[in-house]
Amino acid sequence: MAILAKKRLFNLDEYSKMQEAGILQERDREVKRSLYAAAGIPEIWIVNLDKRRIERYRHPENGEYQTAEILPPGESFSLSSFDLQVNVSDLVL
Repeated sequence: MAILAKKRLFNLDEYSKMQEAGILQERDREVKRSLYAAAGIPEIWIVNLDKRRIERYRHPENGEYQTAEILPPGESFSLSSFDLQVNVSDLVL
């Protein structure tokens, strides 16, 4: 099995090693977050399975998210646009 990432094809073993090293998560946190904010994406989450938490970014303005939250297991939050309640434990345990 192969995975396409950043216009390069990685085999599953390489991709797993990058994930374990946190390389992909750092790219999501730094590069993608800014791109999404600049594009006006109203909310993004980074599900951090290693630390068992969700990083939630909201309210984009001038290419940056104005609100950042770290949500541990046991916490929940709502998505007002979908009338949905999300329990962090359901995603990280």
